[in-house]
Amino acid sequence: MINTKSFISGIVFFALTLFGALFSEVDAQVFEVSSPNQLVPVGSGSADFDLEFSLQQTSGALIDTCGFSFQFSHDPTVLQLGPSGATTAGALAALDGGAGPDFFDGETFPTGFTVGSVFSFSFDQTLQFDVPKVLISAGYSVQPSAIANLSDDLLTVVSMSDNLGAPPVDNLVSNCGGTTETLIGTDCVVTLQPEPPLDFQISSGDQTLLASEVIANGLQVEFSLIQIPDVPADITPTNGFSFAYGHDASLFSADSVIQGSDLAGLDNGAGPAFFQESLFTSGAAVGCLYDFQVQETITFDNSLHVATFSYSAIAGSLDNLSEALVTNLEISTILGTPAIDSVVVIDGGTAIAANVLPVQISIEPTPAFSLSAPLQEGSFSPASGSGSFSVLMELIEESSNPGFPSDTQGFSVGLGHDSSLLEATGGGPGPALSALNSGSGPDFFDTNIFTDGVTFGCVFSFTNPAINTLSFDAAQAIVEASYQTVPSAFVGQTEPVSTSLQANSNLGSPPVEQVIVVNSQSQNLFVAGCQIILSPGGGFDRGDCNDDGSFDIADGVSLLSFLFLSGSVSCLNACDNNDDEGVDIADAVSALAALFTGGPAPPGNGTCGPDSTPGSLSCDSFNSCL
Repeated sequence: MINTKSFISGIVFFALTLFGALFSEVDAQVFEVSSPNQLVPVGSGSADFDLEFSLQQTSGALIDTCGFSFQFSHDPTVLQLGPSGATTAGALAALDGGAGPDFFDGETFPTGFTVGSVFSFSFDQTLQFDVPKVLISAGYSVQPSAIANLSDDLLTVVSMSDNLGAPPVDNLVSNCGGTTETLIGTDCVVTLQPEPPLDFQISSGDQTLLASEVIANGLQVEFSLIQIPDVPADITPTNGFSFAYGHDASLFSADSVIQGSDLAGLDNGAGPAFFQESLFTSGAAVGCLYDFQVQETITFDNSLHVATFSYSAIAGSLDNLSEALVTNLEISTILGTPAIDSVVVIDGGTAIAANVLPVQISIEPTPAFSLSAPLQEGSFSPASGSGSFSVLMELIEESSNPGFPSDTQGFSVGLGHDSSLLEATGGGPGPALSALNSGSGPDFFDTNIFTDGVTFGCVFSFTNPAINTLSFDAAQAIVEASYQTVPSAFVGQTEPVSTSLQANSNLGSPPVEQVIVVNSQSQNLFVAGCQIILSPGGGFDRGDCNDDGSFDIADGVSLLSFLFLSGSVSCLNACDNNDDEGVDIADAVSALAALFTGGPAPPGNGTCGPDSTPGSLSCDSFNSCL
């Protein structure tokens, strides 16, 4: 059977060629037809896409053209043409005021398509291709069998061919001067890209601990879960999870797995329907299902605390360490029968492999001296992001140290912080140092503030170094450091933020070393640092009695007005300048002494936070700390 459109197309091109031959002959020009390479996501198991084919004259003097024909083929095991096949587009569709060319024929085959066009039978519509101009759009779909279980990119090529049609359609451009021009084709590479796998990560921060601390208190590791999306739309509700961590059985035994704090809100505060620990000689695992009806879900667009694993040290394993011991908690695939998988459950029953990150545990030999502070709490304003706190760092000597308790003569230390969250605002000697030299304090004390830390240097006495000494058989506060929040990191934050102060041996030039001086000789000083929890809102600033954000004489006036002139204050705690759990004239005297005669500032002044010495006083409101 004769293909009518192909037959007519052939006749038209024959007519164009013959018409031109009667009048002139021009030098051959070269034209190129191409379509941009295409990246096609096929994660859903199917995909439709269009290729737009453009024509450009690539050599020779620019000429008018009156028509063309060409064909392109594809791999039918990977692609198929859609029902509409190849249609006019771009410059071709815009001819004749949008009516298109006088003749267009597009034929579809299992392996490709052919097209042919005459712009105008009267040759009054022409096109020049000084730049690429879109002429054809072809709709494709991906064969489902080609992408079933696709895990890597699949490349397939749509390329110019010469065997489609009967007779085969030629690849050519017709100029309007009587000849056909050479038409070449550029391959179009179609990359079929599988949907990136959902990336759920389970992790915990690395820890550095003293051997004596692990022996006495064990090891607690808080694991968090987060989804790392390729695009925001990838964030996926989850129904539960399980994961398993292995450990060195010669060092630790697994004691328990408890529910993470961020699961407590499930079931209106009742927690998850199922949370089960599994303890083994060389590891621990947990399984959690939020709701037996698989209705309640959690999304992990933020890191959420899901479980805490607790370990104890094997007897004798950490005794007499002479150098740091480093061990890892790592994913285990052999715990349980059958083995417990590390997965996150989505869609009511689909298991997605979780990326379980290793946790490095560094255990330091118990040092002779260590500097630390207990957990510190503070607050910040979610509206402004502003907050502040101070920390007293305490030094203690290990009782097993030869010569205990040692007479110390000075120290230097570098204390680091996360500069994206905190800014150091000041530092000074702690109470233990203020009593030196009959109350005049140390002969030398130096504080230097850096972007990511604070350094302290101290010599107790230049004139009587053997007499003006300190011993640390009990913990004593030797330095105080003050901080404020980086507002941009806390604005709009509605959840507590955890951070830490830790050793930093790279502060200063040359860097300040972590040492303490005993008998004019330096000994290593271990900086254990401390954990900081900053909560949104709440708290007060002791001394700021009138709640205006500063400590000045107006606060003393406000307090006297409250005591004797029927004035009012909103936060009694803030007016308790001497922190004796009473508000009276002694607090006014204390405030005025701090402001004008060198008296001590109210404890914690300049810091927003809860009452560090809770008592009977109230604080109905304190706007400066919101």
